[in-house]
Amino acid sequence: MDRDGKLLLLAKGSRTFSYGFISVLLPYYLTALGYASSIGYVLTATLVGTALAMVAVISRADRFGRKRSLLIFGLLMTTSGVIFVSTPILPLIFLAAFIGNIGATGSETGSFLSIEQAILPSTTTEAHRNDSFSIYNLVGYGGAAFGALFAATPALLVGLRLTPLQSYQTLFGAFAILGGVVTIAYLTLSSQVEEKGNRIHTPVSRPTRPIIAKLSTLFAVDAFGGGLVIQSIISEWFLVRFNAKPEQIGIVFFLASIITAITIALAPKIAHRIGLVNTMVFVHLPSNLLLATIPFAPTFSTASILLFARQSLSQIDVPSRQSYVMAIVPEEDRTGADSFTNLSRSTAQSIGPSLSNSLIQAGLLSDPFLLAGGLKIIYDLSLYFSFRRLKPPDEVKPKT
Repeated sequence: MDRDGKLLLLAKGSRTFSYGFISVLLPYYLTALGYASSIGYVLTATLVGTALAMVAVISRADRFGRKRSLLIFGLLMTTSGVIFVSTPILPLIFLAAFIGNIGATGSETGSFLSIEQAILPSTTTEAHRNDSFSIYNLVGYGGAAFGALFAATPALLVGLRLTPLQSYQTLFGAFAILGGVVTIAYLTLSSQVEEKGNRIHTPVSRPTRPIIAKLSTLFAVDAFGGGLVIQSIISEWFLVRFNAKPEQIGIVFFLASIITAITIALAPKIAHRIGLVNTMVFVHLPSNLLLATIPFAPTFSTASILLFARQSLSQIDVPSRQSYVMAIVPEEDRTGADSFTNLSRSTAQSIGPSLSNSLIQAGLLSDPFLLAGGLKIIYDLSLYFSFRRLKPPDEVKPKT
C-alpha cells in the first residue's frame, strides 16, 4: 500500500474504534436518559442518515471530489459526537444519530466505506487487491475490538464519582475527538485518490447496471437480516435477557471482534483457493445457522460462546464481497457500484433495529435471531446460484 492507503487504514481504525464502544453503550445511554423504548428508532435514524449520505455519494462524490466528500463526512461525525455530549434532548439525539454515521452496527456499510473502497484498489497492485481488502477489514475489526473493550471505561469513571450518565457522555466526547482524527487523515490524502479521467458519466455505466441491480437486491436481503441483530441490538438483548453490565458486554464484543479479525486474515487464502463467490457463501451459511441458536442459550456464558462461534465465520465473506464488486466492474464505475450496493444494504438494514427493539421490549427475545438467520440463509443460496459463473478477471483461466 502507498501513503494514501496507509492514511485510509488510520481513518478506518480510528473510526471503527469509536464504533466499537458506541455500539455497546448506546442502549445503556438511552436507557439512562429514560428512552429505552426509543433505542430502535435512534438506531434506525443513524442507518437512514447513512443511506441518504450514500445517495449523495452516488450522485456527487466523484464529481465533487472523493477527498472533499470524505472531509465532510468526517466533520459530520465530529459534530454528532459534540451534540451527544451537549444535550439529553431526544430530538437532538435523533439529529446526532442521523448526521453522524455513529456505527451502531459495530461495523459499517456507509458513506465512508464506499469512497474508501473505491480508492483502495488504486493504492496497491492488482495482484494484492484481495490482500489489501483483507488488511482494510482486519484494521476495522481490530479497531472495533479494542473499542468494545473501551466500553468498560464508564465503570472506571463511575468509580471516580461521575454518574453513569456523565460517564457515557465522556465517551461520546471521545467519539467526537476520534472524528477529528479521521478528518485530519482525510485532509492529508493526495490528489491521486480522485477518479482518474475527467469524463462526465452516470454513476454506473449501462453494461454494469444489471449486475449491480441484482447484487444490490441480494445484499439488501442480507442486510435486512443483519439489521435485526446489529451490535447495539445484541447489546440490548444481553441487557434484557441476562441483565448484563456494559463492561461484560464490552469484553464479549472485544473477544468477538478479535476472533473476527483473525479469521478475516484467512479470507485471501481461502479466496485464492476456492474463489471469491464460494468464499462468500460457504463460510456464511454455517455462521447463520449458529446465529439462530443464540437465543436458546440458557446462560450469558453459553450465549457468548455461540456468538464467538458465529463471529469466527460470519465476516470472512466481507473482504471477498468488497473485492468481488470492485473486480467485476470497470475502474470508473467503482464508486457508483460500491455506493449502490452499500445504499441497498444501508436502506434495508435501517428497518431492522426498530423491529427488533419492539420484539425485545415485547418479550419476544428469540424472534430477531431466528428471522435474521433465515433471511441470511436465503441470501447465501440465492447469491451462489446467481453469481457462481461470473468470476473476476484474475479467477478466469486463460484459454489455451
